[in-house]
Amino acid sequence: MHQIYGEHEVGGTGWLYLSAVPFGQIGFRTDLGTTPYAEYTREFLISVPLVEFGAVGFLLGLSMLTDRKTEVREEDGWSNE
Repeated sequence: MHQIYGEHEVGGTGWLYLSAVPFGQIGFRTDLGTTPYAEYTREFLISVPLVEFGAVGFLLGLSMLTDRKTEVREEDGWSNE
């Protein structure tokens, strides 16, 4: 019985393999399923830019706060020494 490997595995692959024997016998994984791997990471990858922009905003706020404290200390005549 002839088989095609790669047409439906993990949503389709970039290569199609033809074989007259079962692919499990020649070392191919047959338990991959048909869901593309990108489906497993989509929600995580969507959240990455949101977290990064949030972290940048938080750090920018901290920087502005510490700069303001330094300005107030200098205006009051306090020294960092």
